[in-house]
Amino acid sequence: MGPVHKIIEVTLQLINTLQDEVDRDEKIMKVDHLLEKREGLLKQLESPYSQEEMAAGKQVIELSKQLKELLLKEKLSIQHDIKTFNQKKETSSKYIHSYESISTDGIFYDKRN
Repeated sequence: MGPVHKIIEVTLQLINTLQDEVDRDEKIMKVDHLLEKREGLLKQLESPYSQEEMAAGKQVIELSKQLKELLLKEKLSIQHDIKTFNQKKETSSKYIHSYESISTDGIFYDKRN
């Protein structure tokens, strides 16, 4: 099996991993490992390519587009969760420390004296 077919195999593993609903930490570690493996395989590609490799290369491009969309979706999901966590943290902090930052709006100074 040539490097192009190995790239297809690893890319399919990445897609399947991203589509699975498993523990996020485990998923991230597995995706990171597979991306490193895929990067190494991409560096092994050498020209000239045979007709079979060219056809497989087109499949790699299509799979890469699908992979990119899934990675973007996962990234946005993580960003949303981080934003939600930070909002909850800020709200909790404001509730617990509600009297620490008393606003000075509405203070009246009597200037007659």
